[in-house]
Amino acid sequence: MKKRLIKKRFVIAVIAVMMLALSACSKDDVKDVTEAVGEKENPVAEEVVNLVMNEIPAIAADRNSSIKVFNDYFKEGKNADSEEWLPKLKDAKETFSKYITKLDAIGTTTDEGAELMQHYRNSAYLQLAAMDDIVNGIENYDTSLFDSASTRLSDSKAEMGEYERKLAEIAKANNINLSGSFIYVDYNTATDAE
Repeated sequence: MKKRLIKKRFVIAVIAVMMLALSACSKDDVKDVTEAVGEKENPVAEEVVNLVMNEIPAIAADRNSSIKVFNDYFKEGKNADSEEWLPKLKDAKETFSKYITKLDAIGTTTDEGAELMQHYRNSAYLQLAAMDDIVNGIENYDTSLFDSASTRLSDSKAEMGEYERKLAEIAKANNINLSGSFIYVDYNTATDAE
């Protein structure tokens, strides 16, 4: 009975986990970010371009692989055996922790870069906390942790929305041309159904 209840709660969490993957991936899919500042140096533009084009994408593999494991577990129609998946989910959570360590190692020299990265890091920490809630919920048959995970994922999306807004603001102020798959969503009004 407890396993059936947990599986039903997981269905509710599926949408939130899928949204985690979508919101996290949009930032690293920026295909072309160019600096248009003329001949004068602009440390803000240089730092932001480096963060978006080099630093963040260079460490994305651990994040992407972790999120894939959680998404595979929650894949619609999949009859996931919690006991079988638990070691995989724990490994994925550990891989995501390594990603956070790498993310924390990215340095900034400007206030704008620091603020931008703070939003990005906040989002990642909330994603890790959601993963932790899911793993602990499975281990302890505690469905309240799935509600907590869902809340954390919503908060993570809000932080990523702030990252995107800040990136657009910095780009405009520093003549950085953003193009490609940059996605702007008002996460404050988004719901799981969207």
